[in-house]
Amino acid sequence: PAEGTEIVTRVFNDLRVHLQMPRADRGAELEKLRKKVADTEREMVSIDGKLANESFVSRAPAKVVDDTRTRRSALEVQLQNLQDTLREMGA
Repeated sequence: PAEGTEIVTRVFNDLRVHLQMPRADRGAELEKLRKKVADTEREMVSIDGKLANESFVSRAPAKVVDDTRTRRSALEVQLQNLQDTLREMGA
């Protein structure tokens, strides 16, 4: 990397993009990633609550329950990618 910059990895679905960014932006990027981690974890807890609710699982249409499980799986992958990016940035 050029002097005064560092390489940052961003994850978009299954795509990893490596960007050169000024070190001054690093703090803001870390904060943004931490917020996304918190939002993702919060949504996962909400979905876990739905899926643990026997009434929801038994009364909701099968497609809704399947979509909820699919969303939960996607969030797991997203969370892992965000945590990997934070680790790569040394956070």
